[in-house]
Amino acid sequence: MDVETSHTEPTEGFIFTVGACVVTYDAGFATIENEYFYQRINQEQKITDSGWLETIYDPRSTLSWWLTQPLEVQEAAWRGGLDRGCSERDVAVDFWQWVISMDAKYTEPFEASGKPIFVANPVTFDYAWMNSLLRSHNLHMPMDYRTLCLRSMAFGVTDNTRWAWAEQKRANKSQVPHHAFWDAYAAAQDLQDLLSNRDEQGYHDKLNPKVGEFVA
Repeated sequence: MDVETSHTEPTEGFIFTVGACVVTYDAGFATIENEYFYQRINQEQKITDSGWLETIYDPRSTLSWWLTQPLEVQEAAWRGGLDRGCSERDVAVDFWQWVISMDAKYTEPFEASGKPIFVANPVTFDYAWMNSLLRSHNLHMPMDYRTLCLRSMAFGVTDNTRWAWAEQKRANKSQVPHHAFWDAYAAAQDLQDLLSNRDEQGYHDKLNPKVGEFVA
């Protein structure tokens, strides 16, 4: 999972874009399925009403950071016009329905226990934003309350210095950094690698994981 936002706190800002990929895990093999979600929310009115474009000196606002990003990345998230993107409600409903359909397609046929697992890097950021979006439109989170943070997992199963906190947050480089879809796809690749790394070290036998479905 990946979201791009106007602020670091869900109570203070709004989501621009949402990206997600499905990763399945069965018999020791992690697969990135050809199932993706990507939508942009039209936040033109909120950008205007909230005065977000005047928050460049607020360290909690992401505006000053956004202005350092390539123009194509800004345009994918929030620049554009009133015809760019869907309503918050539509995106929340579409995402909820997409997860439910992925659960039915990949979890139930394998009789896997539990719900799909929300995976992100860091999970505390993206989960908080998505849960807030869904709740604001009277929808429950369709994934398990137990989440997976890729950075935490990396510290536990690998000593690869590519994962060092000071260097970069992911091992697989996003094709378009800070684009919700491409960041989500890079996260899916990281999950695939980390599961393989864990199994190579014998964690698979120790934990005996069941078939699972992840949304990264």
